[in-house]
Amino acid sequence: MLRETAEDKRKQTRLFEVASKINGLKFKQFKSSSNKFRIDGFFYDDDLNIKLWAECKWYSGKAHLYLNMAKFNELVYLSEYSKCQSILLFREYDNWGYVVIHDGNKIKCDYEVKLLGGTPKDRVVNDDDIEPLIKINRNNIVWGKKD
Repeated sequence: MLRETAEDKRKQTRLFEVASKINGLKFKQFKSSSNKFRIDGFFYDDDLNIKLWAECKWYSGKAHLYLNMAKFNELVYLSEYSKCQSILLFREYDNWGYVVIHDGNKIKCDYEVKLLGGTPKDRVVNDDDIEPLIKINRNNIVWGKKD
């Protein structure tokens, strides 16, 4: 079962488009059904060099800045082996921002591991919606401009 709806993918694409325009890179999103990757995608340059790994979150209110352990681990792993940065790219209200998870050399964000989560309104409840999550400190946010 896919946990991302068509609306989720539309919002994710919008985040990739905004960040791509700002940083002058192209992007590729992974399919929700990918058996190879858990994260949402990456950014690359004209020479097809990967520059940035990304997980996207769209919040209608205040950003929670939670990542499940598998996605956090994948971002760290990809950054360590590619020497490329990884980020959590998100929208909060009408603003967008990002948190650098790993800079290609080491983990850069401050975080805690908590038992958190829940089921978004109007979604099917999954038995693993409450799980160990990485809770990133809001002091790590780099804010962009409203889009």
